[in-house]
Amino acid sequence: MGLGSPLSLLATHAGRGCDLTPWLKHATINHDRDLRLQYPAGLSMTQNVATDIMYQILRYRRFPSPVFTGSEEQMRSLGSMLRARQ
Repeated sequence: MGLGSPLSLLATHAGRGCDLTPWLKHATINHDRDLRLQYPAGLSMTQNVATDIMYQILRYRRFPSPVFTGSEEQMRSLGSMLRARQ
């Protein structure tokens, strides 16, 4: 996958659900019995918006200190890597 270290893997962290609350406030839950997303998904296959969506999500990401733990140096390195990916 091209990840050179455990920190590189952790730096792919995109955020926790609670971090994304503002971004998701107008989202509706999709259920298995609801076909609402299946048809628009097929119609939008020619649009390449994945990168735009990822960057929208990353704006809400917060440092995951309660999720990831390590030495002060490791946490500083992880923080630098996360900031570099925004």
